[in-house]
Amino acid sequence: MKRTLLLIFQFLILLRIFTQELDLSESHEEILKNILKMNIIVRLYQNQEKPLWDIQRSKLTIPGKAVILKIEGKDIKIYGNFTPYLGKENLSLLAQTQVILFPPIVPVLRYFISAKILLITLNESILFYPLGQKKDTAAADELEMEIELQLTPYNATAEAENNPQTEAVVP
Repeated sequence: MKRTLLLIFQFLILLRIFTQELDLSESHEEILKNILKMNIIVRLYQNQEKPLWDIQRSKLTIPGKAVILKIEGKDIKIYGNFTPYLGKENLSLLAQTQVILFPPIVPVLRYFISAKILLITLNESILFYPLGQKKDTAAADELEMEIELQLTPYNATAEAENNPQTEAVVP
């Protein structure tokens, strides 16, 4: 008997919760205020000033939602997760990358994993080196990968006019 009354009581509470009208206008506006545009440029160098190749992407995200970068070529695979976090006074970025290099770019298969937490400010370009930064005394065949990240506040109206190819990260 007590169990039946408890189940009925729980059912009534759930019914009340699910039938209440929710005001989502405030939460939508808060989400729209926090949308960030992440510009990503990946460059690969091999002992030269001009990159062997580079690629640029722009994606939209919100704090706490990762932007996933996946680049797969014949000789290289790059996977990156870039997650911005909004603090009380600053913005931090968790940057995780995996890079797989195949011959003929390198003599043997090479696999690199990197994870960094970077303190950043909006509109500031950050350079991230998942393979390490090249030294002046580096070997001629040594590779250097540079990932340039920039987070900017997203303005939907201006963005639609200037760059219709920006991709959104759906939460």
